[in-house]
Amino acid sequence: MATLYWTADSPFCRVVLWTAATLNLEKELQLKHLTWQELRNISAGETLGNAATVPCLQTDSGILISDSLRIIAYLMKDSFSAWLLSFDGETYRMAEGQLSRVMYALYDGAQNKAYEKIHKHWLRALLCAETSLAKRLANASESNLQVNPAEANLTNSTLSIAVLHTFISFCLSMQPDWRRDIPHELEKIFMEHEKSVEFQSMRSIISAHIHGVPCNFPGSAG
Repeated sequence: MATLYWTADSPFCRVVLWTAATLNLEKELQLKHLTWQELRNISAGETLGNAATVPCLQTDSGILISDSLRIIAYLMKDSFSAWLLSFDGETYRMAEGQLSRVMYALYDGAQNKAYEKIHKHWLRALLCAETSLAKRLANASESNLQVNPAEANLTNSTLSIAVLHTFISFCLSMQPDWRRDIPHELEKIFMEHEKSVEFQSMRSIISAHIHGVPCNFPGSAG
């Protein structure tokens, strides 16, 4: 059985757990939670490989795979290429790239002009997210006709919503007043998706460990 090394307050780990739930692979993974203190004591080249970061997946054959997208590729296997080239894959990569930049800037304590710049980048990322998800919903029926049925559950998956929900929530945990910037339609999508089996599975796993960033979107009933 493959082992996933992870920590509760890593957005990348949460997205991998969400992916595993989407693919119904939770029972095929042994989850090994590490605290931040434990992570700081792990040197490069040891348990977590050269990157010494989480998430990190150790396969049945002992190969270590770091980086969330590479782990997702391993979990999806032959269907990964179809997903990455799909509209959901495109939205996922765009969201991860834009919002991780905002998250890291907030974590580093951006101030003054740097803060203003990152806030503009945040607003631009939200606009892109809203536009992309609206287009995704509008084209859903057409996409279902074009996709191989065996790959439809992956290509038309909700991983782009997972990464948007997760990274936006982490940004808001550091900058709560940006909550007012969230478009209403995007908020509705997040609230509805929190009812999904995939989200509930991820939240259940996170809740078993101490964590600072709630799984539910700020202000939701969950």
